[in-house]
Amino acid sequence: MENLKITVALIVAIALQWTLRNVAEPFAYVDLPLIIVVYAALQRNSIKALFFGTFAGIAVDALSGGLLGANGFSKTLVAFVISEIARRVYLDNLLLRIPVIAGACLLDDLVYFGMHRLLGQNLFNP
Repeated sequence: MENLKITVALIVAIALQWTLRNVAEPFAYVDLPLIIVVYAALQRNSIKALFFGTFAGIAVDALSGGLLGANGFSKTLVAFVISEIARRVYLDNLLLRIPVIAGACLLDDLVYFGMHRLLGQNLFNP
C-alpha cells in the first residue's frame, strides 16, 4: 500500500511540474518529483528508492525534451546517496530532513549540470 501511495504521489508530482511551469515562472524551478524521491529514499529501502528515482528522472526527461537520461541518472544517484545516509544516520527528525532535501537538490543539480557539460549539451530553462 505504501508503494502505491508513493507511486501516485510521484505521478501527480510529475504532472504538476509539467503543467505548472507554464502557469508561472517560479514553478519551473521547483523539483516536485525530487521531493517524492527523497521521501522514498528516507524510508531506508535502497531498491525502492532507486526505482522511484529512475522512474521520476526518466519521466521528467521525456516530458522536458532535453537530454534523455540526465535527470534519470541524477535522481537515481540522489536516491541512492540519501537512502544510504538514512540507513546509517537517524533522519526521522523534521529539522534534519530540511537540510537533507536541500542537499539532495544541490547534488541533483550538480550531477544534472555535470552530465550536460560532460556530454557537450546546451542547458536550457526547465
